Amino acid sequence: MKIDDEAFFELNPGIDVDSISAANAMLRAPFSDDEVSRLSQYLDSDTVSRLPSTSPSIRDLPESYVTLLARSNGGGFTIGEREVAYFDSKTTRDYWVDYQFPIYMPGALPFGLNGGGVFYVFDMREPAVGADYPILAASSGNLCYDDSPVIARTLDELVSDTRNIEELM
Repeated sequence: MKIDDEAFFELNPGIDVDSISAANAMLRAPFSDDEVSRLSQYLDSDTVSRLPSTSPSIRDLPESYVTLLARSNGGGFTIGEREVAYFDSKTTRDYWVDYQFPIYMPGALPFGLNGGGVFYVFDMREPAVGADYPILAASSGNLCYDDSPVIARTLDELVSDTRNIEELM
């Protein structure tokens, strides 16, 4: 994956291998009491009771995303009309919980936003193809698979397209 330094509007220190392992473990950890409470504030008790009691349905981060986090742990870049503000390894789970992905899009992991309220999402319902997951565009106001098209099959494909993702929805 090639992203020129000039494309970044935010570049942070990268993370190391140990931090990647910790991020993967954090993403697979069971819901904490705080997370259940955060999910519960907007949902009825029946919906909350359907949350998995063990690990969420999230898989390890794809290798291409790990490479990006090693370069800059969270940050942002613009390529043509495509803006990608991606989350750091510690806040990814917060976005996943706070936007209720486990309820509305189980098996999906948001990893960034476009600056206009559209999430970049790894579709982890199926095992990775090669080392990547399909990437969806999901509106923050309408999280569902039916309205979240595949916009790239890999992170490399995502960064090679210069179109605003809202044009693809």
